[in-house]
Amino acid sequence: GENGAVLLDGETPAGELSLEQGKSYLLTATPFKGYTATVMLNGSALESGEDGYELVVYGDGELSVTFAPEMYTISYDVDRGTNGDNPATYTVNDSVTFAPASKEGHTFLYWYTLSQDNEEVRIDHIEAGTTGDLVLYAKFSMNEYTGEFSGDGQNEPTPAWVWWTVGAVAVVLAATGTVAAVVIAGKRKKK
Repeated sequence: GENGAVLLDGETPAGELSLEQGKSYLLTATPFKGYTATVMLNGSALESGEDGYELVVYGDGELSVTFAPEMYTISYDVDRGTNGDNPATYTVNDSVTFAPASKEGHTFLYWYTLSQDNEEVRIDHIEAGTTGDLVLYAKFSMNEYTGEFSGDGQNEPTPAWVWWTVGAVAVVLAATGTVAAVVIAGKRKKK
């Protein structure tokens, strides 16, 4: 009864019961949010019918009803990155703070879920009492880099590598001693 409610023919059972042999009784086990019920009669699990568990008693026996926390999954979309130590499951009793994901060449910004309207909803933790499977998405920003790359020493010119970040798209330009240009969003960049 700690994590759910049990009724036997409409009344709360407790302790030792005297039931009429051969008579059918209806047991309902209603778990609280985030829990599941297991009903055992003489060591065998019973299957619930549409209205509950139908019991027919033919002798002395032991009836038990337990409520256990339901296990929910957490899936992570890290966009070719690494999740780290975040859990894959949780229960209604758990509170979880999510650790950052990592991705080479990127900075982790935040975790988010998608609303019913497909809009980002930031999330950094879940509190005890939360239920349901979750899908979390990692949001990253690309690190900017400008630098020189030296050649292999076989009389080749040393190319200069230049990075531009436009939204989520990176453009790389390699110039080998000649003038090269890239047009991005209507602007001209030269190296």
